[in-house]
Amino acid sequence: MKPINQFLKSQLDTFSEDVLKVDDTKGDIENLNRQFLIRSKSNHSIRHLKIKPRVQRGQIWTVKNEYDDFQGITQNTSHPFIVLVNNDPDDIEGEGFVRVLVVSPFIEMANNNDEVCNDASIIGFPFLIETWNDQPLLTEILDEYIGYYEIQSTPTLRPEVYELVNEPLSNYGDKKAELISKTQTDFRDIEIARAKYINHSVRSLLSFLENRQSQDAGVVISVFNNPEYPKFYIGQSQKEPTYALAARSGIDNEDKYLLFENVNIPFRLFIRKNENGFILSVDSTEKMQLFKSTIQEFVGLSNNERTVFSDLQAGNYSLLVETIKQPIKIRLK
Repeated sequence: MKPINQFLKSQLDTFSEDVLKVDDTKGDIENLNRQFLIRSKSNHSIRHLKIKPRVQRGQIWTVKNEYDDFQGITQNTSHPFIVLVNNDPDDIEGEGFVRVLVVSPFIEMANNNDEVCNDASIIGFPFLIETWNDQPLLTEILDEYIGYYEIQSTPTLRPEVYELVNEPLSNYGDKKAELISKTQTDFRDIEIARAKYINHSVRSLLSFLENRQSQDAGVVISVFNNPEYPKFYIGQSQKEPTYALAARSGIDNEDKYLLFENVNIPFRLFIRKNENGFILSVDSTEKMQLFKSTIQEFVGLSNNERTVFSDLQAGNYSLLVETIKQPIKIRLK
């Protein structure tokens, strides 16, 4: 079982705080990687036969292998995640939110108290429910629905909605409640550390909410994976986030906007808001395209000074400009 832990250590992503050394043979790790991919492919082959439903408790989903977080920073993992939804969907200021349990194909790592499903027909292979690995997740990073499973045991859930990261196994729980080997303990600690990829979706949202520029709106813009929050202005004066960005029709005649300036791009971006949504103005006539995360393109209006995109709703956007090598990522909320 030791190669499993070494394999999982090797898959820990760059944002993980722990740098773990792989000391097993390269052949063992490569063989285990092939086994995992075979299991994942068998799962992939059946999931297209299923209808994608609304997120509900008891469902099993895959998680996107790559997503842009609420700061506009790309997160990715080389090791596929499968999760089981463990509560009824909720939201954090309008963003879909659930708690999930990580699902693992490594049933060899289960102890007598762990829950294992040996019915391969559910998702394509037997699996272990990591009832000790309860994590928060934004539903936007769920990828595909692959099955349903009703948990038989009772997981030890954490009641606080905003408690984000499980601590390593050695830091919590009654060690006398169950007997587990050192290998199994290491497996749990590694799985909890890897799950930072999942709970980061929520942590980045909370950071966004803490840094948003006004009472009713927030915008973060990422250039080359470096997020910045545009400054809030009324007229020519910069303001603190105690005002509403959206102008009230017929009452509020002040020019309220967010201004983004960056040394790496040769133009400024202005963001305003009205009853129809956000308005993005770019003081440039360069050829550009604006896409939402769903690959929906928005056509802007241009004159000899600027390009304007209007009626934009909350969400993730990518601004593509010919003279800039990477997309400018914009999150509106």
